[in-house]
Amino acid sequence: MVKFGASILTWIPTWTREGGKFAIEQASKIGYDVVEILLPNLANFEAKIAKQMAQENGIALNCSLILPQDHHLPFYPEKAKALLLNALDVLEELEVNLLAGVLYTGIGVFTKAPRTTAETNVIVDVIGEVANVAQSKGISLALEPINRYETYLLTSVAEVVEIVSLIGLDNVGVQIDTFHANIEESNMRTPVLQAGNLLKHVHAAASDRGILGKDNIDWESFFKALAAVNYQGSLVLESFSSEVEALVAPTSLWRKSTYSCEELAKESLQFMREMSIKAGL
Repeated sequence: MVKFGASILTWIPTWTREGGKFAIEQASKIGYDVVEILLPNLANFEAKIAKQMAQENGIALNCSLILPQDHHLPFYPEKAKALLLNALDVLEELEVNLLAGVLYTGIGVFTKAPRTTAETNVIVDVIGEVANVAQSKGISLALEPINRYETYLLTSVAEVVEIVSLIGLDNVGVQIDTFHANIEESNMRTPVLQAGNLLKHVHAAASDRGILGKDNIDWESFFKALAAVNYQGSLVLESFSSEVEALVAPTSLWRKSTYSCEELAKESLQFMREMSIKAGL
């Protein structure tokens, strides 16, 4: 059965003990099943406290990660691998079984050329090594393609499926983010079908990063496709409000949002539930 989640970025710009408590409490109050933690500096992350907060509020946790620019996998494979392995230790402590996100690049790193065969091989080798360790811990990985303005490495679901196939491990799969898919894919149905049973995680994000359903994404086709592949993972809201001022620059919210964090969370959850029911998900 699909679970409905929200990123901590719905309420706070990054994880802190106080901010995390607030985000988890808000998500629980509104009716979410899951809170996704975008992992911060792992050296300072208090996994036991985060786990306790979630349990006290009846919330499950997901984790995602975006490599820093100075960990761009093709340039710094050993550095990236070390960070990913560290993240697996954190997930094990949290008792979270999925690490999703941009696990192969720092956003905004470019070579002014397409991905090379050598870069593909480095990604396959490093993610494969990390996935082997993850498998021993009962953890899966989900690689997220992002749009061409943020990376040159993996911008479509088909490219991620290619990488996953080359790795050849059952615990490595695909994450779809609807914001990026709406830019890079020809429609919202095909990438879901391409991912099929490799689809392990979904970020539900509006085309303008606002409230779901008040944008131009073909949500009906997307939800029907999720039902067609019998998707059983989490649907995690990843939209933002300029009410969280520290997120304005990182997420390019140059126009002030017309909604609050609470409105974003409530209305988006209602939309996801309604569309899931309508699609038979």
